[in-house]
Amino acid sequence: MLWLYELELRRQHSISMDIDDIGQGASIFSSMTCISPSIPIVAWQTIMTVTAEELEHKTADFDYNLHSLHYLITIASQVRKY
Repeated sequence: MLWLYELELRRQHSISMDIDDIGQGASIFSSMTCISPSIPIVAWQTIMTVTAEELEHKTADFDYNLHSLHYLITIASQVRKY
């Protein structure tokens, strides 16, 4: 999960995220659940934490990031059914 590693590095070094990063992550998770509904909980924690932090700090992209968070929650609820 190279994408999650990149997110962790960005957080550690306080590098701002692009608007598309969260949406891209949500899309990756959606594709992953089609292949296998088993995604490590650490991956979910990371993406949810990063999205929540972005919602706190970037008010300009708030609507887009909130939409991405909603998308992630929807994906997580679908995985939970399995």
